[in-house]
Amino acid sequence: TFFNIREHVGFLRNMFIRTTETDNVMLIVCFYHEDAEARTALLNAVADKFPQITSLYYVINGKANDSIADQDCVLYKGEDAIYEYMEGLKFKIGPKSFYQTNTKQAYKLYSVAREYAALTGSEVVYDLYTGTGTIAQFVSRQASKVIGIEYVPEAIEDARINAANNNITNCDFFAGDMKDILTDAFVAEHGRPDVIILDPPRAGCDVRLLDAVVKAQPSRIVYVSCDPATLAQDLAVFAELGFKAQEITPVDMFPRTANIECVVNIQRQQLGGVDLCTVHHQIWSAAGQRQVLVKQLETVGQCQEGASGDGRHHVGDDDTEQSLRIGSAVDLGGLQHILGHSLQTCNINDHHIADLLPGHQNDQTPETVG
Repeated sequence: TFFNIREHVGFLRNMFIRTTETDNVMLIVCFYHEDAEARTALLNAVADKFPQITSLYYVINGKANDSIADQDCVLYKGEDAIYEYMEGLKFKIGPKSFYQTNTKQAYKLYSVAREYAALTGSEVVYDLYTGTGTIAQFVSRQASKVIGIEYVPEAIEDARINAANNNITNCDFFAGDMKDILTDAFVAEHGRPDVIILDPPRAGCDVRLLDAVVKAQPSRIVYVSCDPATLAQDLAVFAELGFKAQEITPVDMFPRTANIECVVNIQRQQLGGVDLCTVHHQIWSAAGQRQVLVKQLETVGQCQEGASGDGRHHVGDDDTEQSLRIGSAVDLGGLQHILGHSLQTCNINDHHIADLLPGHQNDQTPETVG
């Protein structure tokens, strides 16, 4: 019987299907309780009917919710993982590993993140929410050292395997709660980050993690967001602590939906020789709450909205000429409204559709769906 989410009865609960550009297929079948005879019969029937399945897993999930992050995934048949490729790098994807489902657009997303990191080969990079180490390894060739941190231990195991398979020796990976790992002692041991890359879930970053990020004193933060609303909240915190958004590039990962990913270039601010990041962080730490601000040290004036004759939608003062590139699928005014004052002096520019979606129109579905 099928699982009834209201009454919590039934046997067959749900399933996950993950695919790759190389035609690998992973199927994870979730059951509400164990019934070895029924489970075996169903899994054998699926395996016989669909021999193209590369990796067949099952999960016994007796919880109230469908999350399997804290459940045991049991390999029933086939390979223990599927594999994806990007710029010659091979990535192992296990049943609990995060990997972008739209692979072709993921390449565009990560390319923008790497562009914003502006690496020259000498930088130390921290990649937070690293998952299987995709972004960490994607930028490793342009960095001196990359530290990846992720709270899912299984993903970190895959990240280490991926780095070894790709002959990457300048990446180290750590599993655990990021706000607890990113301590003064950790930074002293592994080097102060020149760039921190953040790729959090839709809920955004814990405010204590934002505090730890600022305390690490990077020169630049690259924020990859899958929810403009929580992005706005986190950008507001960064602005209070002396980091200002310079440019934002939305990337349409899921055509035919309202969802949008954004990559933000956030830079540490100086004003009259004063490091605003350090000053603001001291105020934050002393006060214990982010409502405390020093008005004399604010780097921006009141938000002024308008539009110029060249089609550029301006937010903030006229002395800064950074731009925000956006795809045609996004409601430009809506995104601007959601991000609001967090954009500060960014400009919004909708001329770069081709950069984001070459040959990929909004009325198409993603070619890769996991």
